[in-house]
Amino acid sequence: MTEQIISTYKDKCTNYALVFKHMRIMYYLYFISFIFLLLSLFIFLIGGLLLMTINNSFKIPFFLLSATPLLIFTLLYTMMHIIFNKGATKIVKRKYGLISSGTSWHSPQFENMKYELLRDHLIRHDIYNESKVKLLIEVLTKEIERRKNPTFLVPGIFISLSVPVWNQFITYTYKSVNTDKAAIDVLITMTAIIGIIIIMTTSIRWVSAELKDTITLNPVNLRKTLIKKLENILLEIPSSK
Repeated sequence: MTEQIISTYKDKCTNYALVFKHMRIMYYLYFISFIFLLLSLFIFLIGGLLLMTINNSFKIPFFLLSATPLLIFTLLYTMMHIIFNKGATKIVKRKYGLISSGTSWHSPQFENMKYELLRDHLIRHDIYNESKVKLLIEVLTKEIERRKNPTFLVPGIFISLSVPVWNQFITYTYKSVNTDKAAIDVLITMTAIIGIIIIMTTSIRWVSAELKDTITLNPVNLRKTLIKKLENILLEIPSSK
């Protein structure tokens, strides 16, 4: 029963099943543009720092050179996002009669439709009751624990270890400058790097809403998403007590 519900959810209730599979080429191009954007950010940060270290001095042109791919792929990603969003909006309107409000194709009405598809499936197969949904959630939770891979890198530890390295790098950088103008250039560039990192982090969280199904098709994440949907359904089922 569990596998059948998982299969139904994957094939009929995910964004990919409902929208993205009807625009596969655009979907994967959009995903690829995002990957290249991340790579260009890596080139900008690491490449620029390496160029500066190799030359043993801080020079703005080195950072501008390493920023060129970032600028190109930022523009490319922005274009792909606009095209992708328009394509998804048309599909949602044509296939499901839903008109997206705002700038995103994704709407509360669309989420409600996915919720109803899953709920209707449970009703048709006589699973729409408190005890069975609770049992299903319990089984899925146990499956997640069995499938879960060990975590070798804890984000908090990585950040804690990175701070001293970053401080040492800034100290080294300021020691390599001899004039007030060069010091100001360093300050401006470091501030720009921090700003870019913040913007990119925000962008990653933003775009994850569009790329979520690529990740959630993973067996563990798919089950986690399904559990959240089932918990919402459980709230509306009358108590059997």
